[in-house]
Amino acid sequence: MLKKIKHYFWNKLPVPSSVALQEAKVLPITQEEIGYAPQEPAQILVVDDATLQKLKTLLRSGDEVNILLAFQLMKGLPLTEQHLNRLIRDKDKREYLCFRNGYLVPFMNLSVLDFGRWKQKIKEVPYEIQELTSLKRIILPGHHLTTLPDEIGALKDLEWLNLYDNRINVLPEAIGELDGLRWLFLRDNFLETLPHSVGNLKSLIRLNLSNNQLRYIPEEVGFLPMLDELNLNNNSLTELPPSLGELKKLTRLYIKDNPISFQKRGELQRLLPNTKIFF
Repeated sequence: MLKKIKHYFWNKLPVPSSVALQEAKVLPITQEEIGYAPQEPAQILVVDDATLQKLKTLLRSGDEVNILLAFQLMKGLPLTEQHLNRLIRDKDKREYLCFRNGYLVPFMNLSVLDFGRWKQKIKEVPYEIQELTSLKRIILPGHHLTTLPDEIGALKDLEWLNLYDNRINVLPEAIGELDGLRWLFLRDNFLETLPHSVGNLKSLIRLNLSNNQLRYIPEEVGFLPMLDELNLNNNSLTELPPSLGELKKLTRLYIKDNPISFQKRGELQRLLPNTKIFF
């Protein structure tokens, strides 16, 4: 599809009906002019001012096709942080656009990824997220995510994952590979269950799953030795697994607005005598 878009874009021909994208609004730029040779990217050594100006024109056009094309070209160029500063001066916007288009190499040492303030919504986390191995925090509330890529498991140093208010209906098993994760916030999503690998999150302190569609909690949640707070408010749970009795450090359990019978509530209180339970 992208190859077709390029062809029509560069030659200023009408886009056929099968390509449901807007015609580019900027002057055509050939691959020869941009200094990009897909077949031999290793031979590209210089990024001159003319190339940067043409890339800047594409990025500033506001057209999604142009922006996508600019990033495809940028991935074949040896751009430095100084080049990126010239192309997109605003640091937050630069990080956002690079993340949304999977161009993350310039941010290898980034420790915090925070797009909680952006009105433009992210629909998916790019698989290139695996390149940001220095990340400590990911903050992506209020976007349009439905899942996470398996590559998320490569972030061994990640401690904080905030995905409030998205559209997540399933989590990958790779979530259990986040050895350093301590805070996991998944409130206001569409989860019906959790992967069994969640039991591998041995460093987890707080887990917020409120306002989802959970019908059961896997036994593996009871295998989280450091868990201090578990929030399950407003789900569809009728009972909780007996393994929760193994959560010796659990001080607070929130279970409001779930169809749990009085009998099950009593069993839960006997199971967790040292935990404050909010029914």
